[in-house]
Amino acid sequence: EMTFLEHLLELRYRIIFVLISFVVLLVVGFYLSDRILQILLKPIIDLPSAEIDYKIIVTHFTTIMMKKISISFYCSFIFTLPIILYQVVTFFVPAINKKITVFKVLCFISVATMFFMLGFIFSYYIVVPNSIFFFQEISNNFLDLYNKDIDSSNISTYYILDNYLDYFINMSLVCGFIFELPIFINLLVYMRILNVKNIKRIRPYLYVVFFVLGAVLTPPDFVSQILIAIPMIFLFELSILSIYLFYDRESR
Repeated sequence: EMTFLEHLLELRYRIIFVLISFVVLLVVGFYLSDRILQILLKPIIDLPSAEIDYKIIVTHFTTIMMKKISISFYCSFIFTLPIILYQVVTFFVPAINKKITVFKVLCFISVATMFFMLGFIFSYYIVVPNSIFFFQEISNNFLDLYNKDIDSSNISTYYILDNYLDYFINMSLVCGFIFELPIFINLLVYMRILNVKNIKRIRPYLYVVFFVLGAVLTPPDFVSQILIAIPMIFLFELSILSIYLFYDRESR
C-alpha cells in the first residue's frame, strides 16, 4: 500500500524515464534519418513506371531539415511506445489485479508491439503503394486523354517530398493503431466490459462502422477504404477466436 504522495512520486519517475527514453531515441533517429528516409521513399520509388518518369522534388530549402526532424520524432515515438505501455500497465495493474505478473505484462506489451509493427508493414507494402498507384493511374489516364498530341514519354510526374512523407506517416500510424484492435477487444473482455454474445450481436453494425472508418481515415478513394476495412474485419474475427481460445466460459 502506498500513499497518494508516493503514487505521485512513482508516476513522476515513470514519466521522467519515458521522456529520457524518448530523447535518446530521438537523437538516434536523427542520426539515422538519412537511411530511414531512403527506406520510407522505397514504396514510391518502386511504383510501376513503364511510360512516365516520376520524380521527387523539394519545394522549400528547409524541407529536408524539417523532414529529418519529423522522421526522428516519428521513429522515437514508435520505439518508445513499448516503454510507455510498460510504464502505464505496471503503474495501473496493481490496483486492478495483483495476480498479474511482470511476465504477463511483458507478453502483453510484446504482442501489442508486434501487432503495431504488422500494421506498419501492411501500410508500407500494401496500403501506401496501392493507394498512390491508384491516384497515379487516374492522373496518367487524364494526361493521356488531355494531351493526345503529346508523346507520353516526355511527360514527367513530380511528387512533393513533404506531402508524401506526411501521407506515409499518417497512414502508417492509422494502420498501426487499427492492428491493435484485437488487443483492445481482449482488454474489454478481460475487464468484463464486453463478452462474446454482445460482440456477436453488434457484429453486422461493426462491419458498417469499419467501412465508414476506412473512408474517414483514408484519402477519398475506394481502394484505400477497402484496404483498411478488410483487415479490420479480419482482426475483429481474430479477436473473437482469441477470446474462445484464451478465456474460460465465465469470462466470455
